[in-house]
Amino acid sequence: MSLAHVDVVLVRPRQSGNIGAVARAIANHGLGHLILVAPPAFDPDRARWMAPGAHDVINQALFAHTVAEAVGEHTDVVATSARRRKWNWPHVSTSELADVALTQRGRLAVLFGPEDSGLTNEDLALARSVLVLPTAPHASLNLSQAVVVVAAQLLARARAAGEGPPGPSRQRPRRGGRGRTGQPPPSEVPAPVAEVMALVDESMPLIDDTTYLRGRSPEQVQGTLYRLLQRATPSRRELNILRGLIAKFAWRMGRDS
Repeated sequence: MSLAHVDVVLVRPRQSGNIGAVARAIANHGLGHLILVAPPAFDPDRARWMAPGAHDVINQALFAHTVAEAVGEHTDVVATSARRRKWNWPHVSTSELADVALTQRGRLAVLFGPEDSGLTNEDLALARSVLVLPTAPHASLNLSQAVVVVAAQLLARARAAGEGPPGPSRQRPRRGGRGRTGQPPPSEVPAPVAEVMALVDESMPLIDDTTYLRGRSPEQVQGTLYRLLQRATPSRRELNILRGLIAKFAWRMGRDS
């Protein structure tokens, strides 16, 4: 398996030079697409200057207004951080992320936050887990350094497994998770993030009707349900079964679905 299904998502990157250095890391390690979420001031010429031999990664970068838009078609999302988070996000190591990448049947998005502040809790809402990058007490990595740390671990693990990638794919990911020859049919590929989140959104009004949310944070309950489903990696077929169950519950409770 190549690593072309692993996309690097930069959330609000501030420096075009850093974007170029990240593009170079993507090309060097055979990763997939560069996705930019709301970059405040993107200078493609400056980025290309910092990315010798990797101009195609910048030229074919994908742009999104929000994290949800950026990762909606992915089947797994892992966020990176220089510090542990207090909320209930499962944490993974770089080696564990590499294992996930090598067994991933859909597209994997790895999120990196702005240079000055990192990812917010809102940015992390669609992440199944958080990768805390190993550092000494001075936990401050340059954006491109953080990408290289992760990319190098992925490539090393792939080569150790005898699956070193031939290079990054530059084709835009297809909707619906349609895969390469020999992969499971689309109905059995893990459902995209957008569909999992939509199912959770549909469930929240019913949960609210049961009074379960009294005294609880709806955002935390919603996030917990989302991450639970993500860990289960339901296929589209399985997600449709759950959607049918929710519709029946809504009907029995007198709520239009």
